[in-house]
Amino acid sequence: MNDIQHLIILSGPSCSGKTTLINKIKSKKLPLICQQLDIKNPHLCVDLIAKDFLRMPESLPQNLILHYDICEHNLHPKEYDYLQLLMAKSRKVDIITLYITPKILQQRMRWRLVKKTCVLFLKIKKHRQILKYLKGNMNKYQLYYRQHNKLLDMYSDWFAFCQKFDEINHWCIEFKLNEYNIHLKKYK
Repeated sequence: MNDIQHLIILSGPSCSGKTTLINKIKSKKLPLICQQLDIKNPHLCVDLIAKDFLRMPESLPQNLILHYDICEHNLHPKEYDYLQLLMAKSRKVDIITLYITPKILQQRMRWRLVKKTCVLFLKIKKHRQILKYLKGNMNKYQLYYRQHNKLLDMYSDWFAFCQKFDEINHWCIEFKLNEYNIHLKKYK
């Protein structure tokens, strides 16, 4: 099994903008971030959602951007073990955590639930899928997004996990006033 040359873990709770940031990095719309992370060919990076990558494949991509939902981790704590294994198989690891205030995340999650429900509802044959989606996300919404202290505890747990590794770079991007501060701030 080969090693990953560069693993970028893009982390944050649901609705924090992970997918949007990945798309902007891969389409070369954020050259400063690519330069800070030393990503030479961002369009060649493979991006995967962590929960879809739970078993270690035989062949690992050279450059991987892992979309990691820290809410999912708190619901399934064994994911940290898997993440540590993936980090051990990587020559260089950068973690980017998207921080957004609980109030803004709550608004985004409500909007996502409404939008996704409408889209699925228009697909008449997808009623089971609608119920499954709503049940999973409403549980997450009730557990984390409505209780700000739980959301902040989730961030604290994530930062504590990241601090265990001296060899990684941990960056933080903060969302303020409807815009991301796109300059990476090194967390440690």
